[in-house]
Amino acid sequence: MKPTSPLKVVFADDDEDDHFIFAKTLDEIFIPTELVCFDSSEVLINFLEKNFSNLPDVIFLDLNMPRVNGLECLIEIKRNERLEHIPIVIYSTSFQPEILDLLYKADAYNCILKSSNYKARKEAIISVFESIRGNRVKLKRSEFVLVPVY
Repeated sequence: MKPTSPLKVVFADDDEDDHFIFAKTLDEIFIPTELVCFDSSEVLINFLEKNFSNLPDVIFLDLNMPRVNGLECLIEIKRNERLEHIPIVIYSTSFQPEILDLLYKADAYNCILKSSNYKARKEAIISVFESIRGNRVKLKRSEFVLVPVY
């Protein structure tokens, strides 16, 4: 069986603690990954626009960031024909139903609720990775939110 190349994962969040928690979670998953972290949407967008030959397989994007928030960043990335194919998972502490509707319409791949529940967070991330590797079709609005069970 041919070994699978690591998933190229980008994580954008303005909270350094969340960077640490996300990286630690990836270290404990059976799916090989290469992680690059950013602390703002602006730096992420700049990176993507300069690296068309080495784009990530998935982007995890915090919704609540200063200056350019996660929804604005999602919309900007999806407007770029060279970037629009990248799955973007919104990773946040809370979601309002109307925001979830906007994220779905803007073509977010999934939404994951940040959780102190390590097992739930890990399972949600694994689910995203498995669906990316399986070339999943767009989920229904009722299915695209991965909310950990407490």
